[in-house]
Amino acid sequence: MEQRFKLNLLYFTIPVTFLILLFLSFWMNHSFFTAIMATFITWSFYILCIPANHGKLILGIPYKVITGKKLLYPERIIWPAALIFSVITMISYVNIYQTTIITHLFYNILSTPRPQWLIIFVSFLGTFYKYFIGYERFFKHKYFHCFIRLILVILGILTFFYLSYNELVILLDVMV
Repeated sequence: MEQRFKLNLLYFTIPVTFLILLFLSFWMNHSFFTAIMATFITWSFYILCIPANHGKLILGIPYKVITGKKLLYPERIIWPAALIFSVITMISYVNIYQTTIITHLFYNILSTPRPQWLIIFVSFLGTFYKYFIGYERFFKHKYFHCFIRLILVILGILTFFYLSYNELVILLDVMV
């Protein structure tokens, strides 16, 4: 049990350390408020545009360490929080999205419903696949569902790169 606790704590410290380093890198170039907002916008970008089990690292492991119970679907908390935060910052602090390449790309994804919201939709399907199928049914045919979910994740990442290609070329000022 002690070994499992140490492993869970290690899995929790990795994303927290990444968020702290991201914040510090933003703080070196911008004000404290801008650094906090840019860090959370980057976190929202990761949550909403990359199809993965985000909630297990950010919310699931601390919940398990504190309570000793497993949080079944942490994505149900993480996704709405990221979406609400993104919408509020788009309404209130639009200029924050111009701080980095990632935040600017995220702004373009959020502000262009067609076809950019396809990235968020495919990411939503990949993230909530276990939830749609059912937790017990997912593990009954685990290899089949893991394969289907892997295809959704790859499709989500390819959709992201395909739809973001032109914007990335413009942002990075690359001659094509």
